Amino acid sequence: MDKNQDGQISPTELQEALAQRTGNTDNGLLNMMFKSLDANNDGMVSMDELASLAI
Repeated sequence: MDKNQDGQISPTELQEALAQRTGNTDNGLLNMMFKSLDANNDGMVSMDELASLAI
């Protein structure tokens, strides 16, 4: 998902991954997913934030 390999996932990267894997480009779903992942509300999802999903 982290196409530019900066250690964070941007909304665009999440949207592209979602579209590629599911064919879904629903912005409402994207916004809901991003808000639930972005624990510190900095507009990016860090690898730590993503990993906390698996715990």
